[in-house]
Amino acid sequence: LLLNSSLENSHLHDEFDIVLSSHIIQHIPTWSLRSHIEQLCRHTRDNGLLIINTNISHEEDEYFVKDTLEGDQFAETKITKVEFDQLTHSGAGSLPIHMFNGEKLKEEVEAYGFQLLSKRLFHVDKEMQEQYGDKADAEVNDNPELAAKYGRDVCFIFQKQRLIKTIRKG
Repeated sequence: LLLNSSLENSHLHDEFDIVLSSHIIQHIPTWSLRSHIEQLCRHTRDNGLLIINTNISHEEDEYFVKDTLEGDQFAETKITKVEFDQLTHSGAGSLPIHMFNGEKLKEEVEAYGFQLLSKRLFHVDKEMQEQYGDKADAEVNDNPELAAKYGRDVCFIFQKQRLIKTIRKG
């Protein structure tokens, strides 16, 4: 099933073996992010996989940027959380991006009964790409120090833990 709608408006009640959210959550207003993650988790069957591809921060905490096209080049500018939330609704010629703290995002999903199986970086910063070429992603994933400095996009693969349901008598 490919869903091209917000989860909150989908009226889905199904659970799936694999749920993929690819480069979506970084464009969702901050006030609805937790609800969106909850919906992703809810629609993942026990032992199923939740795959989240998103942007991560190089800094200690999350931050927000907007991408604009200037000529034939993209320009990235830091913005406030308030500006980010406004841009998610205005479509004012720029792309608002939430740069997540990867550890906090991991903890958020794990709180819904998921276990992280894999975390792989891709789309590294331009500096790293220029230095290592086609091997940049592999170099970053093999070196935690490089990952912290140059990794930009991440693919989290979580597995929903099987919930044991008990029946109480009496």
